[in-house]
Amino acid sequence: MKIGIFGFPMVGKTTLFNILTGAHTDTTKHAFTGKAEVHIGISRVYDPRLDTLSCMLKPKKTTFATLEFIDLGQIKREEEKESFLLNELKSVAALIHVVRGFHDETIPHSQKEISPAKDIRTMEAELILSDAIIAENRIHRLESSIKRSHKEEEIKELELVKKCYEFLQKEMPLRELPLSEEEEKKLKGFTFLSEKPLLNAINMDEKDIQKMGSYLDFHSLKDLNAKPKFLTVPFSAKIEAELLELPPEDATAFKSEYGITDSCHERVVNAVLRILDLITFFTVVGDETRGWLIKKGTHALRAAGTVHTDMERGFIKAEIVHYGDFIREGSFHYAKEKGLLRLEGKDYIVQDGDIINFKFNI
Repeated sequence: MKIGIFGFPMVGKTTLFNILTGAHTDTTKHAFTGKAEVHIGISRVYDPRLDTLSCMLKPKKTTFATLEFIDLGQIKREEEKESFLLNELKSVAALIHVVRGFHDETIPHSQKEISPAKDIRTMEAELILSDAIIAENRIHRLESSIKRSHKEEEIKELELVKKCYEFLQKEMPLRELPLSEEEEKKLKGFTFLSEKPLLNAINMDEKDIQKMGSYLDFHSLKDLNAKPKFLTVPFSAKIEAELLELPPEDATAFKSEYGITDSCHERVVNAVLRILDLITFFTVVGDETRGWLIKKGTHALRAAGTVHTDMERGFIKAEIVHYGDFIREGSFHYAKEKGLLRLEGKDYIVQDGDIINFKFNI
């Protein structure tokens, strides 16, 4: 699953990318040249439940679920609708907009003043503008095609695109547009940017780090944070970059000094899981115990396909025990004796923490 990191110039995008993926991408190389460059990295989604399972089952291999992060570089104002970076954003499942909340006279801000709320609104407006242009062009093409073919499918698509266009004209992002389940599925094919879940990562001043707990009030973001599929999360690129260079024991002491109770990686990844409405299920196959990410509400058949397409194609049943039941009973054997290990069909809705053994035949 791909997550795109973007924002205005010199706000801490690549530093956040390095924090999330463990990469060592140069954060200054393209800051002043303006050259567009894409960096791709993988981030482990740590889940303490998987550690517990591994301690109990002693597999040779433990594999955590992962997210793919794409550092898409800077977007300059007045260039957004032409930017190839916006085209790159269309392939991602969610967006992380890195927002400047720090003061540094040596690094001029492209938006002239330090105002996270203003930057968020400005970038949102650019995503809406980009979508409006796409929708308008699509309407023209569909109207022209319908005159010739009168295809029912195109007529329905035109109705949906017009609905979207009218909403965008009100300067509203499509993630706030009420849609039916069928309309939502169709909308995914248009790759509208303002429809994607949006996480705003506020890069705070080092001196303000103790205000992270009240950053919504500090930066006047409470109203914005109440929107659907829209979250904000604070971090300090400077402090987090320093933490990455310290030995574990020194990093712990450093965090304690600043009153930091969790890591930036943990904070951002958990926020991504929330905006994408993702849950985790586990598999124990051979010598490997593994975590998998799926959308909440996913049926067992589709979950099987997440593990392997053959499992979905030849699906028979899913043998399931919930993590909590397994831990309480101590083994699959005892869970089965208590009737907690059960067989479910393809329409079973997978729950967060399910341990699943897919039965299939091809």
